[in-house]
Amino acid sequence: MKLAEIYTHVGRCLTELGKGSDALASLDRALFLDPRSSEAHLRLAQLFIAANATEKAQDHLDYVAASRPDDPEMLEVRSELYVAEGLPDLAERDLLRASHVSKSDDKPFARLAQFYLGADKPDKARGVLSKGIEQSGQKGRLLLMLARLEETEGNSVAAEKDYRKAVALENSAENNRHLAQFYARNEEVDSAKDITRKLDAVGPASSTATADLEMQSGHAEAALRDYESAYEAALRKRMGSSRSREALKSIASRMIEADLAVAASAEGHQLTSALKHLEQARETLDLGTRHLLESEIAFVSGDIASSQEQAQTALKFNADPASAHYLLGIIAARMGDHVQAVQQWHAALQADERHAPARLALAAEAIEQHDGRGAEEYVIDIVRDEPANVNALLLYAKALVAQRRFDSARALCQRAAAINASDARVPILLGNIALDQHQLAIALLEYEKAMLLAPNSRDAIEGLTAVYQKGGASKALLRKLEALAESGTPSSRLLEIAGRLYASQQKYDDAKRCLGRAVKMDPERDSATLALANAYADSGGENTTHALLNEPSLLNLPFFNGRTSSPLLSALRAEQRGDWNEAIRQYEAAVGAGDPAGIASNNLAWLYATKGKHLDRALQLAQHALEVNPGSPQILDTLGVVEANNRQYMQAIAAFRSGLRRASELHGTTELQHTIEAHLFQAEQISGQPPAHP
Repeated sequence: MKLAEIYTHVGRCLTELGKGSDALASLDRALFLDPRSSEAHLRLAQLFIAANATEKAQDHLDYVAASRPDDPEMLEVRSELYVAEGLPDLAERDLLRASHVSKSDDKPFARLAQFYLGADKPDKARGVLSKGIEQSGQKGRLLLMLARLEETEGNSVAAEKDYRKAVALENSAENNRHLAQFYARNEEVDSAKDITRKLDAVGPASSTATADLEMQSGHAEAALRDYESAYEAALRKRMGSSRSREALKSIASRMIEADLAVAASAEGHQLTSALKHLEQARETLDLGTRHLLESEIAFVSGDIASSQEQAQTALKFNADPASAHYLLGIIAARMGDHVQAVQQWHAALQADERHAPARLALAAEAIEQHDGRGAEEYVIDIVRDEPANVNALLLYAKALVAQRRFDSARALCQRAAAINASDARVPILLGNIALDQHQLAIALLEYEKAMLLAPNSRDAIEGLTAVYQKGGASKALLRKLEALAESGTPSSRLLEIAGRLYASQQKYDDAKRCLGRAVKMDPERDSATLALANAYADSGGENTTHALLNEPSLLNLPFFNGRTSSPLLSALRAEQRGDWNEAIRQYEAAVGAGDPAGIASNNLAWLYATKGKHLDRALQLAQHALEVNPGSPQILDTLGVVEANNRQYMQAIAAFRSGLRRASELHGTTELQHTIEAHLFQAEQISGQPPAHP
C-alpha cells in the first residue's frame, strides 16, 4: 500500500513535468500494487485528459466519484473532462460544487474564476474571487487574481488596492514582485523601483531585483553598478554552500551581460570591464558558463568565428542550452543564415519554452516576414511577465503595427517612453506609424525627437528622408535643401537627407556630392557613410571597387577603420591586386562583423560564384546584399551568376532580367548593362530559353 502511494505521487509529479509516458508507467504500477487506490485512478484520469484521451479518463473518474462524490479535487478534474468534451454547463456545475464544499482551500475558487474568465464572464469571475477571499483561509492567490482582473478591465484604482492587500496579507517577494509589475505596466517606474529596492534591502545579499528592472528598461549602466554592488555583497557573505555559489554565478553572469549591453551602445569601451569581471568571477563560474560568456564577449568584439566556437563548446558542456542555442542563432543571423538562426532559436525554446531572448528574436524574425500575429504570440507573455522590458514593448508594438492596430501600438510606445524616455527607438516607431498613415507633420516631429536623442540614428534619418519623399521632392526642392544645409549653421543631417533623396532618384553624382560633404562635416555620422558607400555601389560604375578605394572621403572615415570595415578595406585592396584567397578571407571577416552596407557580402558571393565553390553560402550572401540594397543591378547580376552556377537557370534569368531593367534606368551604366546582357545570353543559351530582353 505504501509503495503504491509512492508510485502515485511520482506519477503526479511526472505529469506536472510533462513526462506523460513515464507518468503512465508509474501510475500503472501503482494500480497494479493497489487496484483500489482512488488517488491513482484520479491521477490517471488527469493524465488522460491532458493527453486528450477523455474516453480513457471516464472509467477512472467514475471509480473515484463513487467513493469521493464531494471531493473538491475530483470535482475539479471532472470539470476538466467536461470542458474537453464541450460540456461547459456540467463543468460549471462541478466547479460550483467544489467551491461550495471547500473549507479553506483557494484552488476551487481560483479554478472556477479561471473558467468564467475563459468564458468571457468577468463579472461572474469577480464574484467568485470576492467570495473566495471571504471564505478561504488562503486569500493571497485570489487577491492577486482579482487584482489582475481589475487591471485588465481598466480598474487601476481597484487593482492597486487588491495588489496592496495581497502584500499586506503576505509580505513575500512574489507578492511584491506582482505589485512592482503593476506599477511598471502603468508607467509608474519610480514606484516599481521603490519596491524592488526594498526587496533588495531585506532580501539575501544576492538579491538583484532593482538591477534586473534597470536592465529590462534599458538602463544598462545603472544595472551594471547595482550588479557590481550585489556581487561584492554576495562575496562578503559567501558561505560556501551550493546555493550561494549558484547565486554568485547568476550575479556574475548578469553583471557581464550588463557590461556587454553598455559596450554595444558605447563603441566597445566596456569590453575591458567585461573581461575583468569574467576573470574576477572565474572560480565562481562553471566551465560551460565561462565558454558561454566568452562567446558573448567575442561576438560583441566582432570575432564571430571565436564566438561560434565558444558557444558550441558551451553547448557540449550542457551549460544553459537555451542561451547557447540562442547565441548560435544570433551568430547565424549575423552571418546571413536566417534559416539556421530560426532553427537555433526554436531549439532554445525546446530547452526552455520561456527563454525571453529567443522569443524576442523569433518575434523580430516574424515581423521581418510581415507575420504580426506570429510575432505577437512570441512576445505577449514577456510583456506580461516583464512589463518594464522596453525591447519587448517595442517588438509588441511593431507586431501590432503589422496588424494595422495602430492605437494599441501607440499605447505600447507611450509605455516604453515612460520607462525609458531617452530611447530613440520610441519616437522612430511613432514616426513610422504616422508616416504609414500619411500624417507627415506628426511623423516629422517624431523623427526630429529621435534625432535629438540619437543624432546619428540611421533609422531616424531614413524616416526624415521618407517624409520629404512623401511630401514631394522635386529637383528644385533638393537644390534648396542642399543650399539650406550649407548656409548659416551647416547641417550634416540636412545634407545627408538631400543626398539620400538624390540617390532615391538615381542622381548619384549629386548624391555622392551631398553625402561626401555630410561625412566630412561629421565623420561620426555612420548613416551618411553607409549611404555614401551604397551610392557608389548602386551607381554601377565601371569599377566600383576601384572607386571605393580611390575616394578619400570614404577611406578616411570610421566606416573604413572600425571592426566591420577594416577587413573590408583589406579585402578590396586584395581583390584589386588579384590576391583572391586573401580577399575571400578578409571579406568573410567583414561579413562576420556585420556588413551593414552589403558590399562585402556581394563581392564575396561574386568571388565564390566565379570560383564555382561554396555556392550555398554564395546564395545566402547575395540574398543578404540584396536585402540591404533592394534593386541594385550589380547585386542582381551577382545573384544571377550564383543561381546559374547552381544550375537554377530560371531564377538566374529572372535575376539578370531584373538587373538589366534596373541598370537601364540609371546613368553611366553602359558597361554594366553589357556585362549583364552577356550573362543573360549565356544563361538563356544553356537553358534553351528564347531571348526575351526587357
